[in-house]
Amino acid sequence: MFRERLSRYRHGGPTVWLAGDVHKPDQVCLGNLVHVITGRFGTDTAVRSSLLSRQAKIIIVSDDRQTLVSTLEYRVTTHHDQAHVGDWQLLTSKKVPRLMGDEEISASGRSDIIEAVSGIGAETDNIARSGNVQTLDDDLERELLLIIEKKKLYRLGRFMTSSSLVSLGWVSIGPLMNYQGITELIVTKMVNWICSKVTDLGAMDKESVVVFGVDCWGAVLAAQISVKLGCRNYCVAARAKGKYHSHREKVSKTLVDAFAKSKAAFFVADVVATGGTINHLHKELVNLSEKPTDPGPPEPQCYLLSIFADSTNLKQRNMSFSDDCIATCCSLRIPILAPGALPNERVLPAVISFS
Repeated sequence: MFRERLSRYRHGGPTVWLAGDVHKPDQVCLGNLVHVITGRFGTDTAVRSSLLSRQAKIIIVSDDRQTLVSTLEYRVTTHHDQAHVGDWQLLTSKKVPRLMGDEEISASGRSDIIEAVSGIGAETDNIARSGNVQTLDDDLERELLLIIEKKKLYRLGRFMTSSSLVSLGWVSIGPLMNYQGITELIVTKMVNWICSKVTDLGAMDKESVVVFGVDCWGAVLAAQISVKLGCRNYCVAARAKGKYHSHREKVSKTLVDAFAKSKAAFFVADVVATGGTINHLHKELVNLSEKPTDPGPPEPQCYLLSIFADSTNLKQRNMSFSDDCIATCCSLRIPILAPGALPNERVLPAVISFS
């Protein structure tokens, strides 16, 4: 019945049906993604406890990538809340900005949100060598630093990142990534960089490219990147060598096989300090791979992508596995010391400990 009622408002072409219940309808186009939220989809059909009655959205994407979002409201035709006695009525229909095709994103090197958030144009990314790590884009780095300053996202304290190292600085990644389309901006820039590497390797088929999302925010970025690239991605817990995670979250045979069969492996993380965590993860993948009796395929080219990487902290011995390393921000200093260089924890307690 629901499908029959709503089908009257379809006008042909591919249709995506979405429903939600967040009590505030909205729609916005960020980059190449259209986000549509209904007001109320479940619960009572009549308006009693809410200013909104039951809603639904129909999203129609035409062949020329024009997107039409229609809002419908369910209205009962009796004095009581009887869901089967009523019908859907069309309230509004609104077009959202035209979606870009994959070829347009690749050609321009950006999405619409880039201009809206940071004013970055379609010029080629400015990649400047900084020690062992490269800055992905100078303008994007400045934008991130401004957000951190504006939102006061940098903290000082005792942050135990391992049993042998203490970080004196910490960036709140969650609020940063939730700031006005920054996640989409970072993902798009990373995708363009990965495309350039994949093209150079001639590894364009899906089996040849794998993306590993390291820990929480690395997993978020890797998932978005893999959707845009159409390649495989795997989430893996690596912080503190997986000490605080279940066996299902750590390196498994599935991950090892995917790594061994690939031509290019991309490791995505939120913050890289000395590079020890990623180096340990890479060693696990290599050591657990089956060693062929005859000379097998060469080890895949490995690349590291992160949001933050203080180039003054990276250890060359930890980065030797990586053919290239980039970060969206390299100039933010995050001091790292040995525990013995600080007062004991009774005097200066740890804010966070992964030791």
